[in-house]
Amino acid sequence: MKSDLFIYRGRRSQERSRKRGATLNCESCGMEIKERKATDEAPYTYTLSGLKNVLLVGMFVRQCPHCGVESPVIPKIAQLHQVMAQNLVGKTALLDGDEIRFLRKNAGFPANKFAALLGITPEHLSRVENGKISYLGPGGDKLVRAIVTAQRDGGDCARKVLLEMAERLEGARQSAPGPIFRLERNRRTDTCRGSLFPRSAAKCRRHIRPLALQSWEVRGPVYADQQTRSLSEES
Repeated sequence: MKSDLFIYRGRRSQERSRKRGATLNCESCGMEIKERKATDEAPYTYTLSGLKNVLLVGMFVRQCPHCGVESPVIPKIAQLHQVMAQNLVGKTALLDGDEIRFLRKNAGFPANKFAALLGITPEHLSRVENGKISYLGPGGDKLVRAIVTAQRDGGDCARKVLLEMAERLEGARQSAPGPIFRLERNRRTDTCRGSLFPRSAAKCRRHIRPLALQSWEVRGPVYADQQTRSLSEES
């Protein structure tokens, strides 16, 4: 799997703290923590981001020699996440679930609002982010990148507009009309055409047989504020 390498270039405040003789002890075993610098030969794998293939170079990592616990010292972490998000948006292959989750969280969108913007259910988005579904699809993938890019370029104002749009889409989904199914009695089947419709038995008796004395039909849409939703049976 190809890894993305991010290099930190800046003032080495960690080096100055080490020169002052500052020491830290491990919270688990109490041993003194050692610091190492992440290099090209020994980079730090940034799994805390939720991504499996991100390597960091140029920063310091605190490591306990006894229990092996590592703790990165990441300066300007918000800027790092923005650079990572920009790198993912420019990825040529489809985004996987971990990458979509990182972009969504970095842009500051709750899962249900982000799903509404994508035109899918929160359950489907959860399955994609957790790896139960490999990819979102070409159309959804492009929409993810467009939403994240719009938020990045527009800042908090763009996020506010997108969240308001998501709320409207959620409301439209909840109040979307659906079919109501009604049970009809004494309906006959036209075996000539294979369709169901009321017809006098005196017409074309050879081709009309009582195959379905009760049958279902669709009677208009059902709205969220409608009081009666139960199926009615015609007496």
